Amino acid sequence: MFLFIVQPPTMVAINTTLNRRTDVLKGRMARKYDRSERPPMRAFGFVQVFSPAMSTSHDLLRNGPTRLRTLEPSDVEWMMRWENDPAHWNVSGTTVPYSRATLTALCNGHQDVHSAGQLRWVIEEMGKAVGAIDLYEFSAMHQRSGIGILVDAAHRGKGTAGRALDIAVRHAKEILLLKGLHAQVHADNEPSMKLFAAAGFEEAGRLKDWTRTGDGWRDTVTFQLILNSDPS
Repeated sequence: MFLFIVQPPTMVAINTTLNRRTDVLKGRMARKYDRSERPPMRAFGFVQVFSPAMSTSHDLLRNGPTRLRTLEPSDVEWMMRWENDPAHWNVSGTTVPYSRATLTALCNGHQDVHSAGQLRWVIEEMGKAVGAIDLYEFSAMHQRSGIGILVDAAHRGKGTAGRALDIAVRHAKEILLLKGLHAQVHADNEPSMKLFAAAGFEEAGRLKDWTRTGDGWRDTVTFQLILNSDPS
């Protein structure tokens, strides 16, 4: 039987060991990272810890005063007002009003874009719901999705739509890792045409007499945005 006696180290030995480990760590980091490309560092005790310069999920869904969030039960009232407004039906393709039960189920349900094929965000401006933005026709296989946006008439012309679209595009690219987005806009909807063009979308084609409205047939313009040119 062997008896091992371990003597507690002295504080001098502990400090010496820590200093050696710190020197080794600093040396490794100095060799691994070029100083001109080194990410931001913050002091943490006696060691400098690297903090990559990247957006958190909170930052990713915010752009200035505009924020995107998922649906909540309290959103039923404005959903009833917007979805059942006939002025919006030419854009949404709705032909009959939604029931409160249907919209309540939507607001209470868990939204998973991979299983549902769609995702709705509420657009908030300074904490107030002012619109919605949707991903639809989502395809994990083809890494693409359609995108649509609606901003309440009282809040248009203030840059809200542009900021919200920018957030959604960044999320699609950085989180969902999509290759592309597409949108369909009525050719006579000049504000929306300018909105998608300003966001980098390119006109991919025009469908003649595609949508029938109370004022006659309308052409529809298809916009496309390539997010990732990597062929893989």
